[in-house]
Amino acid sequence: MTDKTSINQHFQKPIILISKCLEFEACRYDGKIISNQYIQALKPHVKFIPICPEIEIGLGIPREPIHIIQKNDHKILFQPSKANDLTDEMGRFSKRYLGKLTMVDGFILKTKSPSCALSTAKIFSDPEKTNLIDKDAGIFTSKVLERFPHHPKAEDIDLYDEHFRDNFL
Repeated sequence: MTDKTSINQHFQKPIILISKCLEFEACRYDGKIISNQYIQALKPHVKFIPICPEIEIGLGIPREPIHIIQKNDHKILFQPSKANDLTDEMGRFSKRYLGKLTMVDGFILKTKSPSCALSTAKIFSDPEKTNLIDKDAGIFTSKVLERFPHHPKAEDIDLYDEHFRDNFL
């Protein structure tokens, strides 16, 4: 009979790109880290690639919040405190980073993040955030969806749903 250790040695660990603020680094806009018991449980069984697109484009920790504004057909990643349009920077980073990413089996992304959300990033019609018009993918994740349309994807909160979690894994 084969023991569990030798069985696990015959299988490669899946490679999952994950939002870095989920269990890996205190890098959220508010300088915090997000705990998730299911991600903790996966660490011995998965090769995680932690990434924070906001840090990668030069935003610090902590940082002033950013959000998404819809203007006509375009989504703009905006930092109101500095009147800073970060859309092009995030687009260039996303294209460059994801273009080099060849070995990945799936994605776990931060809920509600204007960069990383899969479907829960708030979309506003104005910089003052007075009119919420939609929820959608964050700017980085929209590029993930284009580049890896058939790979499994989850937001961190999805892992608390047993049925979703079982299907994702």
